[in-house]
Amino acid sequence: FDLDHPPYLESADLVEYVRRRLLLVDEPHLSTPYRDDPDLAERVARAVAERAYPAFLVAQLVSGALVQDLLPVDVHAPHWPARFPASVADAMAAYLDRFEASARRRVRDLLTPLAYAEGVGLPRDQIWPALASALSGRRYQAEDVDWLLDTAADYLIERTEADGWLVYRLYHEALAEYLRPPDAEVEQTAHQ
Repeated sequence: FDLDHPPYLESADLVEYVRRRLLLVDEPHLSTPYRDDPDLAERVARAVAERAYPAFLVAQLVSGALVQDLLPVDVHAPHWPARFPASVADAMAAYLDRFEASARRRVRDLLTPLAYAEGVGLPRDQIWPALASALSGRRYQAEDVDWLLDTAADYLIERTEADGWLVYRLYHEALAEYLRPPDAEVEQTAHQ
């Protein structure tokens, strides 16, 4: 079954999902620039869903980024709906572009080990920062992982418990594909 296409996913379902995310309906204690303007949230949700359809993941990435902004989208700006990404790669690039250059590199370096993680994922201490250091050539520690988990990158990561350990992985394979360089895929396949 392809759950990203009708009859499993209608465009109205995607609009409703984005609207609820913009208003943080299930998290009323959190701040969002859309909470006091449900009409604006509906309008932006329609534009995001139109660009993202049928990719639920793109809608999730874009709406997650929008609630992190201090100000809502300016719907009076020319061509404002065109600013929303229509692919996972564009949504991830837009997400990373939100950071200044050194933080952008740090986020990508710290997310990349999760792109290679198999099984249940990686524990926060030791292994994750060691892999980030080895893959990037820069030194990372558990404090850097804590920083990542405290940023907006938190919504890119899934937490589970395995054998008493809290482990982390990217919540979608498409994010892993974005973070792994294409030549690494070829190289990895050649060694199997």
